[in-house]
Amino acid sequence: MNDITKAAPPRRAGLRRCLASMMYEILLLAALLLVSGFLFVGITQKFDNDFVRPMFQLALLFVCGTYFVWFWVHGGQTVAMKAWRLKLIEDSGRLISKKRGIFRFIFAVASVGLLGAGFIWAIFDSDRKFLHDRLLGTSIVIDDRNTDG
Repeated sequence: MNDITKAAPPRRAGLRRCLASMMYEILLLAALLLVSGFLFVGITQKFDNDFVRPMFQLALLFVCGTYFVWFWVHGGQTVAMKAWRLKLIEDSGRLISKKRGIFRFIFAVASVGLLGAGFIWAIFDSDRKFLHDRLLGTSIVIDDRNTDG
């Protein structure tokens, strides 16, 4: 008789844990954007300021987007998510696609622009999902893998 056990479905991460991870993420992003900003300013210091300012803002947004999408697609975890043992997956359990990652980033940025409405949504959502996760069929789950080997 073979004893085949099915893996338990991943547990959804709680709102407090997600918010704590986001606070850590802000610190990491601040450092990344500081370095990126210095590089951008060093390269563009001789250009017209009217042209440089919007390009600077777009460049920093691109750096943030690249950071998030790359980590979400390649392993489902940013550095902060790894520290808090969180993982982003599709509701089907697979890692998200690049297209879904890009849309998730765009929706999350839009949420920030709307005074955090998409994040506040999680307070009222039955599964405590952010609005962009609800719309895109993604979930933040607890990564229970043994990290000690």
